[in-house]
Amino acid sequence: MKIKRFVAHDIRQALRLVREELGPDAVILSNRSVDGRTVVMAAVDYDAESLAAAGEIDERSLAESGAGTVSFYDAELAAADDSVPTAARPASLAAVPPMEGVRREVQGLRELLECQLASLAWNELSRSHPMQVSVLQKLYAMGISPALAREVAEGLPRVTTLEEAQRQALLALVRKLPVHKDDLLDQGGIVAVVGATGVGKTTSVAKLAARYVLRHGPNDVCLLSTDTYRIGAREQLLSYARILGVPLFVARDREELAAILAAQAWRKFVLIDTAGMSQRDARLAEQFALLRSQGARTRILLALSAASDSQTLDELVTTYADVQPAACVLTKLDEAASLGAAISVLVRHRLPLAWCSNGQRVPEDIHPAHNKRLWLVTTAAKLAAQQSSAPDERALAMRHAEARAHA
Repeated sequence: MKIKRFVAHDIRQALRLVREELGPDAVILSNRSVDGRTVVMAAVDYDAESLAAAGEIDERSLAESGAGTVSFYDAELAAADDSVPTAARPASLAAVPPMEGVRREVQGLRELLECQLASLAWNELSRSHPMQVSVLQKLYAMGISPALAREVAEGLPRVTTLEEAQRQALLALVRKLPVHKDDLLDQGGIVAVVGATGVGKTTSVAKLAARYVLRHGPNDVCLLSTDTYRIGAREQLLSYARILGVPLFVARDREELAAILAAQAWRKFVLIDTAGMSQRDARLAEQFALLRSQGARTRILLALSAASDSQTLDELVTTYADVQPAACVLTKLDEAASLGAAISVLVRHRLPLAWCSNGQRVPEDIHPAHNKRLWLVTTAAKLAAQQSSAPDERALAMRHAEARAHA
């Protein structure tokens, strides 16, 4: 065991001296400032019990002075953090459990082994089923989830050309994508559009109302807003209502909502625009209670942005499952760089797609989904083809390994 004291102008220089003298296996015992200089106590083959028994270190005084043990690796990371001023650094850089270094090494070896095994499995698949690998590469490039891509690739019929295999893969995605076959505009009733902030709920409500007015006239439709949070929310919807020649009502609580719906029960189509909230907003429970108070007669349409990533979409669908959406409207298709995440989430959650929105024009830029499935999947493939970056074989191997792990 070797213990030594180092004095330097700053912590970085002190750690450099520790590395040169004791090597990267050194343990930092303490770090403090004395007369404007940094004093570091470091040791090799550190054994606190032996030092305390020999009387070389008083453990109580070390504890009172804020000293502790920290690996040299963690010390360098702490010193490299420029966001923390030197004067504000604690007397002890950090306290690390005795087995922490071993745990990190084991974790690193495990990750390395998993990467190697994934590469071996991917290379073996490339040799034995090259056509399947090519299909997987295309689906991964589209942003399709690993589990769905593997399911599609393994379910392909026997084909002789790569072009036919890829065509069959896209058709398989089309068949798996759930759609709401009934036309909400012909069905009528009460439809509430819900979703996160900024996904295009108000614009979607205006588009649906405009399409209904063009088909059936303005007499049997009205708009209703429960958004009392967002500044200008009522004014935006009111502008659309005036253009369409339909009335707009505002409900601030469940009593007002029930009263308005009762008074407008003679209308064939009532569209409700709800407040946009984060899926983690505590007030979301209030909105869910408001919608549930009207019972099963209110159908829920979940608005999802195609420009969102897979994790965000998955979290949104999971959160809004509490109000049991009948279908969804996929917005911002014109802004999305990839559509694979949206397709994967809809398939995974079996959430029917009712409408596709690809622009701001009212009502031109909203389309029934039952005749847009093929367009949606082929558009996803075209967006993937426009990407200039070559596929990362290691990333592909890890995705394939993830799919196998969840199979």
